[in-house]
Amino acid sequence: MVMLIVVVVMVVVVVVVSLVVVLVVLVVVVVVVVVVVVVVVVVVVVHVVVDLEIKVDTSLGGHLFLRPIGKISWKGDNPSLSQRLCRYRFISEARKRG
Repeated sequence: MVMLIVVVVMVVVVVVVSLVVVLVVLVVVVVVVVVVVVVVVVVVVVHVVVDLEIKVDTSLGGHLFLRPIGKISWKGDNPSLSQRLCRYRFISEARKRG
């Protein structure tokens, strides 16, 4: 009789512990997925919607504007540099495409 009670208690403990472990793993997976989704949404919003500009003063008579996702623009008195930048962007994008 005592042996039966011990076996039943052990089975109940194993079932409860396994359920707790499964619940903890599910909670961790859900938290990780939510964090990844939030980070991706924030990065997309900052890069696409906000379109932040970083202004770099150059020694070539103008300012180089660096925008997210590889957008480069030039404002200044050196049109040949602007043309070179545009040509470089075209060539690098063509290489990416194959």
